[in-house]
Amino acid sequence: MNDRLVAFRVWHKPTRTMYPAESFNDRFVYLPWMVSKAQLVPRCLIRTECVILQFTGVYDAKGTMIFEGDILYWRHYGESENKVYVSWNTVVFQKGAFGELDGDDDLVTFYGSKTETVVVGNVFENRVMLDTCRAKHSLIFTE
Repeated sequence: MNDRLVAFRVWHKPTRTMYPAESFNDRFVYLPWMVSKAQLVPRCLIRTECVILQFTGVYDAKGTMIFEGDILYWRHYGESENKVYVSWNTVVFQKGAFGELDGDDDLVTFYGSKTETVVVGNVFENRVMLDTCRAKHSLIFTE
């Protein structure tokens, strides 16, 4: 059996800050002590004020962990068509699987994921970037 790392991070809505999560229960989210160096015990947040995001078990082309809510950038040159394919997709958990939600809201599971994919942000801190990139660029360019 393949052991997959289980990791979480949280978006704290009141402070608009992303934190690594050590653990959580139905009332609190506990952060590692190193996030809050002034305290000797783990810091906790109220769970209803947080969005909990799970690590997908997949890493991008640079070795960065991919979490739910991440924005992925992919660029590929199709030699036979002489075209550059570009996409900005968000990571979601739907229908029992992690995957990329493309611009048409179609789920592309990581099973068939592209190896050149890179995490460029997340939907909480970089939503404007995602909307701007999708609006300004068509998904296919000819070089």
